[in-house]
Amino acid sequence: MSNPKTLSFDWVFWLQWVLVGTLGWFLGLALIGDVGVGATMGIMQWLVLRPQVRQAGWWIIVSIVGWIVGLIAIAVVPPEIGALTGVVLGVVFGTAQWTVLQRWVHGAGWWIVVSALGWAIGPIFGVLFVGAVVGAVTGVALELLLRHPRPET
Repeated sequence: MSNPKTLSFDWVFWLQWVLVGTLGWFLGLALIGDVGVGATMGIMQWLVLRPQVRQAGWWIIVSIVGWIVGLIAIAVVPPEIGALTGVVLGVVFGTAQWTVLQRWVHGAGWWIVVSALGWAIGPIFGVLFVGAVVGAVTGVALELLLRHPRPET
């Protein structure tokens, strides 16, 4: 008999991920500025991720570090390739978060690719929608990745 979780998409999880991405984005920008987005998004995402992943608290730490390193990386991107800033930020931020995710799910490398995609297209919809778009894109990937947990060691 097949597992029903693998047959139907968990829209509740996805919607929660989109909402915390949106809220994390707004809170970060409003309360702290660009530098604070990694912290607020990491904290908000952790709220949704913690029932799914043991030791998810590391998500907050790697999100903060990844965001700061990502901001430094995009600061040195040559202006002629400035359109790639979202991709660079997404790769760095996604790689930092991958360090947590790869311990708990198979195929976690896709997280880096999907993060780059989300951060590349998010700004296209305007600053108000970045968090929602990134959340929507990465939420699909995360829901699918969580279907393939690694055995606990």
